[in-house]
Amino acid sequence: MLDDIIDNVVIKFIALGGFQVMFYLLSWAIYGIIVGGIAKLIHTGEDPEGWLTTIAIGVAGSYIGGFIAYMIGFEQTLQSGGLLFGIIGAVVLLFAIRKMANK
Repeated sequence: MLDDIIDNVVIKFIALGGFQVMFYLLSWAIYGIIVGGIAKLIHTGEDPEGWLTTIAIGVAGSYIGGFIAYMIGFEQTLQSGGLLFGIIGAVVLLFAIRKMANK
């Protein structure tokens, strides 16, 4: 009984494009951990810890980097930045987090 329910949920998930959504989220998580980890290596000191926080910093930093790239004219549309601008944005975010924490 339970196996049938699980099978039906999995089949519906895949039929509705769930695999694509899952792959999309997984790719953002991998990107976030890479960008956030590199940013934490560059911005030494006391930064938020944990792998979920690192992913969030990397993904948010990518959008901050995309905004920076848009503002200086490297991008024509406002979107997430690539690896370089993602790292720059994540370092800016870590700097801002540290400044807010010290107040």
